[in-house]
Amino acid sequence: MPKLLHGFWGIGDDVPRKRSLEDAACCAVLGEAFRRCTVPDNIYRYLPGSDEPVIKENENQFEPLEPDESYLIPLVTDFLRKNLPGTCELVAPLGIGSHRDHVLTRRAAERIGLPLWHYADYPYLVYGEHNLATVLACSVLLYNIFTMGLSIRWCSSNSKEATCPAQNLTALEESPSLRH
Repeated sequence: MPKLLHGFWGIGDDVPRKRSLEDAACCAVLGEAFRRCTVPDNIYRYLPGSDEPVIKENENQFEPLEPDESYLIPLVTDFLRKNLPGTCELVAPLGIGSHRDHVLTRRAAERIGLPLWHYADYPYLVYGEHNLATVLACSVLLYNIFTMGLSIRWCSSNSKEATCPAQNLTALEESPSLRH
């Protein structure tokens, strides 16, 4: 399934390595250290004790976490705890679009016990049938909402070796309402 999805998305081969390089580049732009959790992205996961992939088609990524995947939440929580600096502000996805990995990350972050900032999940906010105003109206009393705009010019000029993923820049250029 991963190769089929890579072809569907038009992102080529060796995607986990490319994603790690992109993540490291974005962290460098922000002046932060890069660390990668060992829990694989959902398209590379299998149900425990079987050869059955969690994701059999693209739409499965946006279904609720399987009950068999609940063991991942403490693993990700532990990774976050071990890698957070002593004093920090933690930012987690809201889970807009219900992408499994975003929901997993949010649930793990909520278990840390720190005050959380949340961000609207990009690109699912733009490409899905989601309305940020509705999400914020439902969430504003419960969550701190974090927004940070990076101009495309800044991102390009301040990252000679580290560039933002091209597909994200293209989508940002097409969505000026996201740049605040």
